[in-house]
Amino acid sequence: RQSFDELGLSTRVVDALHRVGMRQPTRVQAVAIPRIGRSDSDLIIQARNGTGKTLVFALAGVERMLEEADGHAHTSADGCRNELVAYPEILVVVPTAELAVQHAAVVNALGSALVPPLQTAVLSGATSIDTALQALGTDARAAVGSPGRLAHLLRLGLLSAAAVVTVAVDEADVVCLTSSFRDDMATLAAALPASARRMFFTATLPDGFVSSPHVAPLLRKGSSPEIVAVDAEQLALEHMAQFHADASACRKPRQRKNLLESYLAALDPHQAVVFASSHALAASVANALSDCGWATEMISGKLAFEERNAALERFREYNAQILVATDVLARGISIDRVSVVVNYGLPASLATYLHRIGRSGRAGARAAALTLTFSANDGATLQDWAQAAGAPHFAAWPDPATPPPALVDFVPPLTDSEAAIKAAHTVARTAPVSNPLPLSPPHPSSPLAVETLLICHGDSDDELDLSEADYSTSFTRLVGELVARSWHTKPLQG
Repeated sequence: RQSFDELGLSTRVVDALHRVGMRQPTRVQAVAIPRIGRSDSDLIIQARNGTGKTLVFALAGVERMLEEADGHAHTSADGCRNELVAYPEILVVVPTAELAVQHAAVVNALGSALVPPLQTAVLSGATSIDTALQALGTDARAAVGSPGRLAHLLRLGLLSAAAVVTVAVDEADVVCLTSSFRDDMATLAAALPASARRMFFTATLPDGFVSSPHVAPLLRKGSSPEIVAVDAEQLALEHMAQFHADASACRKPRQRKNLLESYLAALDPHQAVVFASSHALAASVANALSDCGWATEMISGKLAFEERNAALERFREYNAQILVATDVLARGISIDRVSVVVNYGLPASLATYLHRIGRSGRAGARAAALTLTFSANDGATLQDWAQAAGAPHFAAWPDPATPPPALVDFVPPLTDSEAAIKAAHTVARTAPVSNPLPLSPPHPSSPLAVETLLICHGDSDDELDLSEADYSTSFTRLVGELVARSWHTKPLQG
């Protein structure tokens, strides 16, 4: 395998990579980095998920910044620096706040190893304007942010793109083509200096991307972008087993969730991400899995960034085994320990399917993906997608009690400490629960001191498969348990 020393990088950057323990590039890095050095054209880099694209644009920005003769001498368009305005030289544009945080960590890791170190600011709608200004005020030479926040700061005159030498757009198909980003990306395109190099990164490149009226203004005038496709024809991950479970016979939501739990038990994941199509469905699925004993977190775009980030951190720290999410998590997010992705229903498109399953099997690790479909048409569509993607390991899995033989080959190993944590999760999930309710109410000083328990039952709620008598008995027993443990209860009518 090649080393970073052989890719045409400057000694200063190679030394920084060595300081953070990076010596051998991934295949994408080995192919793309020399192209960046040999060519000054705009670049579109297409490569599969989990292959190391983030480091590519971090290196590209740092190298070009270091090549600039004026170094850190920020200047505005008229040659006069305004001390109240931030002038980053590297700009990274991403679709979500989660990706901004994740990519900034990569740029920071590289930048902190440089001499002098490179400061990076995170700019997204999840942080306040004051926080953004504080981050930029640390003399940040790189900024990673979402289109909305970057454009807002540009319009306010608090951020200038005049000093930008490299702009990298990650998840470019979404950022450039989604209607909600168009005005903000137009603002950014108009602010960029003509000399700034544009780079676009994506795992799925739609036909006509370069000629799109929403992409052309982002390119340098007269520039013919070079497209670097690394194993792009292999859309489906070779190291991933992909399975289809036909759940069309399950008419009730409760039946579908029970089936999901059975498949998860059979998959026995180190950690798993379960994708659902909406916030309401994700919350319902997360609650059902929690009721079955799985340590579960949930993320959707309707949650505040602080809530999403806290849930993601708990999951990364292995405090939860299952993460139920909407497509806010489908792109770019990297969690090394995820060995299984489950689609709870057919995704909206083949591209969404590929991005979702790309949350596992990062950096070539073995993994499995399972898609539950709830209609015959959805099952046929999934088969077509698997064929179009050239999935080498795709099979039907009709019965969770009978796992396919191929599944055994796609169970990645765990370290001893990870195996111990997983064993603890399994014990917690499978052990009988003798006291499911707290023995006493929360202490008044606890943030959980005020709890509301709402139990609904009606004809419109097909989640609850209980007869009226069973429901009344269960409700009475629950209230009795609460009262016996000194919880305050109050009946609500109507």
